[in-house]
Amino acid sequence: MTKKKYVLSARIGTSDPRTVEQTLTLLVGVDGMLTTDEGFRIRTTIEGFSAEELNRMLLIALRLADKEISVSSEWTCGETKEKFINDKRE
Repeated sequence: MTKKKYVLSARIGTSDPRTVEQTLTLLVGVDGMLTTDEGFRIRTTIEGFSAEELNRMLLIALRLADKEISVSSEWTCGETKEKFINDKRE
């Protein structure tokens, strides 16, 4: 199985933006990150085997930074889009 390039577009809600920002900087860099009132919006390209695997990796890393984080993400590879919503606050 070969890695594919996925474009990630995500909204991240957090009550601990400082810690989450450090984690996001390590994962996606600062170029694709925008600070919002709720947390962050990110848009970047990441390589991986599947959108599900990449989303799981992102969510695990962010949950280590903030257990109550919410993540709404869309992963696009070619014409295929996969959406995930993970909200611990609900």
